[in-house]
Amino acid sequence: MSSKIQKKYNEVKERYQNFKKSLVSETKEEDEVSKKLGKDWNELGYHRTIASFFYYIWMLVPEGLFGLVLLPLLQYTEFRFPEITGFRFASVGVFSAMYAILDLNLKDAIDRFVPEYVIKDPRTAMQYVSFFVKYQMWSGLIQILIVALMVQFYLLETAFAYVAFYMLFESVKQYPATLSLFTSLLGSFQRFNKKTNIVILRASFIEPVTKIVGGLLGIWWGINNPRFGEMFGLALGWAIGGYVDDFFTFSAGTWMLSKVLDDYGIKIREIYIMKVPKKVWKSALGYSARLWPNTIFGAIMGLSGFMIVVHNLPGYLTYKGLTGKAEDISTFVSGFADDILGSSQPALSEAYNNDKIILTKYYIASGLKYWTFMFMLLGSINILGLPIILEIAFEGGWLPETWALIAEMVPIYILIKLFDPFKTVADKMIAVSDHPEINAINGILATCLNLFFTWFFLVHLEMAWLGLILIPVPSKILEFILKWTFMYKKLIKLDSKWWKDIAWQVFIAPILSGLIFVGYLVLLLYILWPIITEGLTGMTLILTGAPIIILALVGGLFLYMPFYSYLGGWDENTLKDFKKCIPLTGPSLIITYPLFKIARKYSNKSPFKKYANFDMGNDAYEELLEVAEIRADRIEQNDSDN
Repeated sequence: MSSKIQKKYNEVKERYQNFKKSLVSETKEEDEVSKKLGKDWNELGYHRTIASFFYYIWMLVPEGLFGLVLLPLLQYTEFRFPEITGFRFASVGVFSAMYAILDLNLKDAIDRFVPEYVIKDPRTAMQYVSFFVKYQMWSGLIQILIVALMVQFYLLETAFAYVAFYMLFESVKQYPATLSLFTSLLGSFQRFNKKTNIVILRASFIEPVTKIVGGLLGIWWGINNPRFGEMFGLALGWAIGGYVDDFFTFSAGTWMLSKVLDDYGIKIREIYIMKVPKKVWKSALGYSARLWPNTIFGAIMGLSGFMIVVHNLPGYLTYKGLTGKAEDISTFVSGFADDILGSSQPALSEAYNNDKIILTKYYIASGLKYWTFMFMLLGSINILGLPIILEIAFEGGWLPETWALIAEMVPIYILIKLFDPFKTVADKMIAVSDHPEINAINGILATCLNLFFTWFFLVHLEMAWLGLILIPVPSKILEFILKWTFMYKKLIKLDSKWWKDIAWQVFIAPILSGLIFVGYLVLLLYILWPIITEGLTGMTLILTGAPIIILALVGGLFLYMPFYSYLGGWDENTLKDFKKCIPLTGPSLIITYPLFKIARKYSNKSPFKKYANFDMGNDAYEELLEVAEIRADRIEQNDSDN
């Protein structure tokens, strides 16, 4: 019976694969070079990075509706007491210096070498991972021991005694400290479909449920143990619930990475037992060592800044809880907008470390294009929609009024994050080009500025929560200037000709279409919403909010996209990249294919084509074919060696 089911499944799967190919009208390249590009998620090109985001997009509606259903249960999570989020920042702040120093910046070495060696020699890439895993396990045990001794013999006699239990729990997370590693490595192999599936399930469904269950158990335990109380019980239960889901990430990441490594003849268990050659661990430590001055200096100065904040900001736990949660909410914009650009390091490494400069510039331009595209779409929804979400939560009594301040904080965080895409580009290029000392120098300067402005904003000007938000802004500006200058002078020249080449697609088209979309949201949220919800409360209000959320998201996709395309958001090559990503977007194909049809239709009608074209596109494709040749030659050489 099982063989029949398997046979039927294979038939359905084959029909689905053929359907996807016919849907996007794929044509087989006849020349040998282009065949070496690969197929599906193994095909070289920026379309994989684009697909990493769009693979997820089909989940926005069910995720939003699921979040709306859970809204009444927020009262059993950290939202019940803003101070609980403050506990997390306080407990991490006390020991962050030790954690940072003992971690040796080895994760930066992984991010630097693994994407490069995935192309050159996958077994060597896994040797870097093996070294990282083994070090994290041993250093994690040492960190747990140090925290336990300090809590027992020192911190219980200080002002931090109230979070001693939380510090002990946070320290447990330092072992094995690799629960998300294998999921992260899926991104290094550019198997973003597998990585995204794990991230979606964990962040959108499993984690919220485990936190709520943990919070409920914590409240029950706290009420029945008066010496701890409801707030401390909830804090511990919420923290444990937020940790349990990490084991899902580890299990799923291990299983999916094992499937990827099978293609290279590597077993997942080898990561734990393989011998690490001297040249591997020396290069990893050598790279990390160039970051240590910044790490040690930053850790010590950061602890000093933390102490200044704690002793000079009345209501620290409350304010830190509010600003921390506001920053998390603003990540809905920056996180999604930066998702494609932030996932670009493997693609940039694949191009830059094989001396393909035009291809590297094309990847950077594509990343910035999708950043502005998503920022105008999601930034508008976030800023204009947040007050509506808070209104529902307050009306139902599921959030204390203290959280109303978040509506003022989130737009400030979003504006600050306008620097992020350009800083991300510089960070990625510095990382893939083997210049970590630049990050170290910038980090030291940023730490000094942050310490000064911690004192200036909180002690001298007494700016309270606004000061907390603004502390890193001056250092972000300086860091952006210094890193971008270094990148321009030493790594890759993004000159005025390049900016002129990308200006229309990256800036003008998304801004113009974004303004039109803002008008749609104002009509929907500030004219239609008050009319249809007048007099509604509780679950009736939530049920009414559901179609509004759907209209906002669907309107964003099918109103914003036509205007964006008509106003010159695409050229032949970027539209081709979007088309090639469609078969990789899984269930989102039902969204990405219509979007592509809309994009192509209105792009063909666009009177702005001559402004929108990336002149470098054709040359970039030629360099991509050269990278494919390099990869094919190395795979053939490795096969012959083995």
